[in-house]
Amino acid sequence: VEPRPNMGNYPAHMTRSARSLLAVLALACPGSLFAAAKPETLMAEAAALHQRGDSAEAFKRWEQAATLYSKKKDAAGEPTGVLRESAADLVRAKIPPFTKRQMREGLARGAELLHTQGVTSVTDPGIDLATLALMASMSRAGKLPLRVNTLLAAGRSVDTARKILADYRRPRGLDQRFLRVAGMKVYGDGIPTLAKTAYLKQPYVDGTNGSLVVAGNNIREQIATLNTIVTMAHKAGMQVGTHATGDGTIDLVVAAYLSAMRKHKRKDPRHYVIHGDLTPPATLR
Repeated sequence: VEPRPNMGNYPAHMTRSARSLLAVLALACPGSLFAAAKPETLMAEAAALHQRGDSAEAFKRWEQAATLYSKKKDAAGEPTGVLRESAADLVRAKIPPFTKRQMREGLARGAELLHTQGVTSVTDPGIDLATLALMASMSRAGKLPLRVNTLLAAGRSVDTARKILADYRRPRGLDQRFLRVAGMKVYGDGIPTLAKTAYLKQPYVDGTNGSLVVAGNNIREQIATLNTIVTMAHKAGMQVGTHATGDGTIDLVVAAYLSAMRKHKRKDPRHYVIHGDLTPPATLR
């Protein structure tokens, strides 16, 4: 693959010779992927997921991903291969997962590298239950020499959040000072810089705007999804941290917190906004 030069110092375009390949690079922007693959191949894979009996929600996400993918084109009208936010999930779902051995080695190596920088305490904001179980096993065995604070990933739909809350059991036999589940991570929008995927009240100067990244066919459905996920996590006793960067998303997240706390009284839940780049001054008050 020979991507065209880009001032952002990462690939932003696939060459014609690369389109018969399937290669994925994670970009500096955590919400983006560069996928060198034929667009029609990706769409066929998405259709196959639906035909194999995936839920209607999976089909909606396929349509959303297809739309986002088709919009990312260069001046000549050619797809660039850059997938952002929900569109990137289409490709992530096809990437083989790491094995347990690879995960253990990666965690051990990560701890080793952190120690070289004097870091002994970290937060992992958004993990699944399998990763939590692996961390717990390593921590019990003394093979995870870090203080780790984690958040469980809610996913993008009510169903994914409900399942992880239903299946979660606090790991036993652990020193909470070394491995602790602090709450649940909810994903609100993207980022306001290069990708321009943060959801704003007013569009960016080029006329575009980001969007919420939770499930839904339109903004009203997405707001309903966000509110339901937050309320479920709140009722489950979780402290909720929501990735929100755009002013539109931040206000929606704060409204979801207030609604959940007013309807379901709980002592000092301390829900919070993660990042909060474009927080409206009035919201801070």
